[in-house]
Amino acid sequence: INITLKMMGLPPVSMTQAKKATGPSREIFARIILGEENLSRTEEFFKIFRPTYEKNCYQKTRPFAGIIETLEEIKGIKLAVASNKLLSITKIILQELGMVHYFDIIIGPELVQRPKPAPDMIDYSLKELRVAHDRAIVIGDTDNDILAARAASVQSCFAGWGYAIAKDALKQNSDFYAQTPKDFLTFIQKKAG
Repeated sequence: INITLKMMGLPPVSMTQAKKATGPSREIFARIILGEENLSRTEEFFKIFRPTYEKNCYQKTRPFAGIIETLEEIKGIKLAVASNKLLSITKIILQELGMVHYFDIIIGPELVQRPKPAPDMIDYSLKELRVAHDRAIVIGDTDNDILAARAASVQSCFAGWGYAIAKDALKQNSDFYAQTPKDFLTFIQKKAG
């Protein structure tokens, strides 16, 4: 983000602002990163940002603590990634982190008509994986994830270790709250049992 802002002659944003912008819609992202005074430069920002991010998307990206161990524990369960990030970028990140092999399918906004919070990504994933909606769980750290699960009539688990700002509201709106990946394992084991 800050590389792009520098190229545009704009001041950098803090890590707090960047985290707050991560996850919501493109419009909210632009409003947080560019501010109201520079919203007219949104298209210019994304034209520079996309290739810049693609080159740097994994440089400082690391899995949250406990994620790899959790993925190892749930091997054998069909898993999908449904991200509003461009599919190419999501695949690069997962590949560079050595995580791509854990997932049966990776979905980006290019594959559906509407991104999250619409149910399209969830519905697409479940259809491709041949998993019934009542046998699925969406785990996520943004309102887009929880709302997409609800719209698809799928149970949701709010990942409390993620970037969400309004954690209390997301806890209340999800079916399950996992403060850590280990808590999510407990939920999976109960659901499987």
